[in-house]
Amino acid sequence: MSRTMTACATAVLLAPTAAAAFAEDASGKSGKFSTFHYPFVRALAVGAGYAPADAERVALLCQATDSGELRGDGLLSPPLRVALDGTGRFTKNSLFFHFARRGAAPAAGATDRPYPGRGDTCALFRGNRAVTPVRAPCGADGPELAALERWAFDAQVRLATPDGRAPALSVDGGQASEVVGGSLDALGILLHALEDSYSHETCMEAAHARLHAPAPRSCAFTWHVTGEYGEGKSATGAARTREAGLATFRTLRAWADAKRPGARAPWDEPTAQRCVDAFVRLADAQARVRFADALARSPADTIACGSR
Repeated sequence: MSRTMTACATAVLLAPTAAAAFAEDASGKSGKFSTFHYPFVRALAVGAGYAPADAERVALLCQATDSGELRGDGLLSPPLRVALDGTGRFTKNSLFFHFARRGAAPAAGATDRPYPGRGDTCALFRGNRAVTPVRAPCGADGPELAALERWAFDAQVRLATPDGRAPALSVDGGQASEVVGGSLDALGILLHALEDSYSHETCMEAAHARLHAPAPRSCAFTWHVTGEYGEGKSATGAARTREAGLATFRTLRAWADAKRPGARAPWDEPTAQRCVDAFVRLADAQARVRFADALARSPADTIACGSR
C-alpha cells in the first residue's frame, strides 16, 4: 500500500463521524438514510413475508448499524426510535461491520443458497502481508460475515467483535441491552454487513484493502452515491448492488424459514430479482425511496418491477 493510501485509511478509521455523509443518499422524516439499507430492505422484507412491524424493525436496525440513532418514518407501523451502540463506522469495530468479507459460501445454519456473484472475497487478501488492519488477510476464525451469520441465525451464539463488546440497543429511549443472537435485531445488523460486503467489493478488488480513499474511484465515499445506481453501470457498482439485493432477499427468506416456518412470502426469487433490478436502475435517490415505499405498502403490486 502506498503512503498516501495508508494515510487515507488511517484518517477514515479515526476521523469523527461528521466528516462526510457516507451512503446516506436521501432524507425524510427519519433524517438522512441510505435508500438501500432502510426503505429498500423494508420492501424486501415485506416481499419475503415479514409482518409490517417486523419488516420495519429489521430495516431500522440495518440502517442504524450506520446511523447509530434513527427514528422510523411510520410508513408501516407506529414510529420506533432506535439507538444502536457498538457498530460505529469510526471505531475498532468499523472493519468488522462495514467492510466484512464473505467466504466461499454462507455459514452453516444460515441460508443454503450461494452468495450471488463472487463468493470468497477473503481470496482478494490472501497475497497480502498483515501489515495494517485494512490489508490483513482473513484470520483463523474465517470471514467476518460468517461470524455475523452464525450469530443472526442462532440464539445460543454471542457475537465476538474486535473491541470485545456485542452491539447494544435502546428502543424509544429505554434501557440499552445487548442484541441477542437469533433475533430480528441481529438479522438487521447482519443484512447491513452483507450489503456492505458487496458495496465495498469493487474497491477490495482494486486495492486489496478495506478503506475509503480518493483513488481508485471505487474506494471513494462518493462511489456509494454516484457509482452504484442508474442505467449503463452493469459492469461496475450497479452489478454489485443487484447482487446485494438478491443476497438480502435470500437471507431474509432463510431466516423466516428457520424462525417463522409457514410464513407465506408474496414474492418468489425471480420477482425479488426483478424488483431489485428496477430499484437499481433508478439514478435518483428520491425516486428509489418512492419505489421502495410503494412496494412495502403493496407487495402484491409489482407492476413497476417489470414483467417476467
